[in-house]
Amino acid sequence: MSLADKRRVRAEVAWWCAHVGFWCVAVALEVLELAGRLTRWAAREGWYRPHISLAVAMSTLPAYWIGPTAGAATFAAMMLGRGAWLVRRFGRACGASSARALVPILFTLSRQHVRAARLRRRWRKLAAPVLRLGHGLTGEPPRLRAFEYPSPVRVTAVANVSATGRHIDDWLTPRMGDLRQLLGKPLHSVTVTEVRGHAGLARFSFRYGSPLEEVQPITALPDPLPGWAFFGLGADGEPAGVRLDLSTLFTGESRSGKSTSMWCYILSALEQWYRAGGDPVEFWVIDLALTEFHDIQPLTADLRPQFNSLDPERGLKGHRYATTQAQACQLLRLAMEEADRRARILTDKHQKKLHPSEDLPRIVIVVDEALRLVESRGDASIQRLGTEATMRLRQILTQHSKFGVSVIAGTQASKIEVLTHIRDWFQQRVAFSTATKEMTDTALGQGAAAAGANCHQLSPYWDAGRGFMHRDGHSGFFEMRGIYLTDDDTAVIGRGEIPDRLLARRGEKTSKEKTPGAVYVIWGAPDPAGHPDAEGVARRCLYVGMTVELDPADRWLDHLGGATREAGTRKKWADKVERIDVIAEDEDTGMPLTKRDAELLERRLVRLYNPSENDIRYLIETEYERELIALGGKMHR
Repeated sequence: MSLADKRRVRAEVAWWCAHVGFWCVAVALEVLELAGRLTRWAAREGWYRPHISLAVAMSTLPAYWIGPTAGAATFAAMMLGRGAWLVRRFGRACGASSARALVPILFTLSRQHVRAARLRRRWRKLAAPVLRLGHGLTGEPPRLRAFEYPSPVRVTAVANVSATGRHIDDWLTPRMGDLRQLLGKPLHSVTVTEVRGHAGLARFSFRYGSPLEEVQPITALPDPLPGWAFFGLGADGEPAGVRLDLSTLFTGESRSGKSTSMWCYILSALEQWYRAGGDPVEFWVIDLALTEFHDIQPLTADLRPQFNSLDPERGLKGHRYATTQAQACQLLRLAMEEADRRARILTDKHQKKLHPSEDLPRIVIVVDEALRLVESRGDASIQRLGTEATMRLRQILTQHSKFGVSVIAGTQASKIEVLTHIRDWFQQRVAFSTATKEMTDTALGQGAAAAGANCHQLSPYWDAGRGFMHRDGHSGFFEMRGIYLTDDDTAVIGRGEIPDRLLARRGEKTSKEKTPGAVYVIWGAPDPAGHPDAEGVARRCLYVGMTVELDPADRWLDHLGGATREAGTRKKWADKVERIDVIAEDEDTGMPLTKRDAELLERRLVRLYNPSENDIRYLIETEYERELIALGGKMHR
């Protein structure tokens, strides 16, 4: 090879090396730029779209081991599965109870996507400038991201509002009315809340219809009010509830929401007793459907002899719970006997109306399938039992309210002539979806449909829980939607407890966080007439109390020398106290006392020591105490 050829080859190699090196560097820079964009996207958008990151990460494994086609198929399958899950969740939010509603669900979901696209387009032009939201450097308004569709009438989106100078409630909330008018007439309302755990982010909720079109979760249950039981919310946000001292009839088609509202009634009645200091409540249940109120059996346990009959047909087997017409008649008879006993007590006390207490709690008779209870068509035994049940139910509903006995009954509006016969015995009536106008008038009263109570236009599939009621002290009919409870919620309520989700919503400790109970005994100076302790010294018992803390050193001052007493009382009682004994464990098992065990132990110690500063109470073993024992407590003898 000549020298010229060598120079030509060297020049060509140099040219190729220069260009290949250039392209290698260029490709490397492009890859780094893409990696930087991906990193920035993950840091900025990862919280909004975690499903995409997870799908990409999972699809890289089959792409590496099998091939690009397998990776693409994995990514598509995961995204398709997530889409199916979103459709199913949206269907539950719509209240659909059947797979046949798939086409309406897809139509409604598509409509929500169109609404979201319209919001996204109009947000940057109209809404954001009016709200004065923008980044500090570029001034561009923030984007709406993380769109969700919690219900068929609501669209939510998240925006970065860190540029606001004040808190979200002070800066954005007063402007929501102007924002609704600006975005157009289809909007019903707009609200804004902060996103917990993510500073600077706000969630905007755009509602396109009445809140009654949304399924109401258990966390929407109104706060308890003594003497009332709430089971839903109205279109104006007002609670839907009834008085405990009046009887209530729930009417509607199958799957319309009657049983759920009755369960919510029970939950609210327990809450107003536990949390608001309202009326103590005792439930007697007639469940002719055999399944709707099966979970309430633990709450109806009763050790009194009349509830432990050995009769195989009428025996209640230790529970205030009846599943046959014969057992229901026996339960109604026992309720009438209890009302007669209370009437004698009121006569001796010269009182006209019972004020519920722990010893004489309010009795609420829960009746499912009320028309089956008063059914009298059939053989001689059915006619006799139906006639007896009708007679006893009428007497309880019309005469025994002043003795603390009320009834809540649920029934389907299928037999107009029978329902009309018993409807007027109930002072309060609630109607859900019905088949015809006549059934609406039968359930609520003549002229209800003409007055606007359109129960016959509601569908059990899409409007389960929606209905109308007549509120006490108000004219006309109140449109409302009942709270939705799951089977797990009813199981917890049947044990006499409050579900954890609702406790967390109230800001209270859940069942996993609750501290054990404890009983403390305050002893005074030695007294010759007092009870000797373990050291043989006779001391005078001043007070016996219960607390949820294990260190009640200061609690006794609140009981004995509280703020309502005159100055110096607190110090005077401190001088009288010799010592404080705290009982926080079970003497048999060594386990911490539950609240129920602490209640029983407090009652026993009050009867044993007769404290000088306690109110005179718990002198005898009461029915309430026997019920606590039946529910799992111990007497600690």
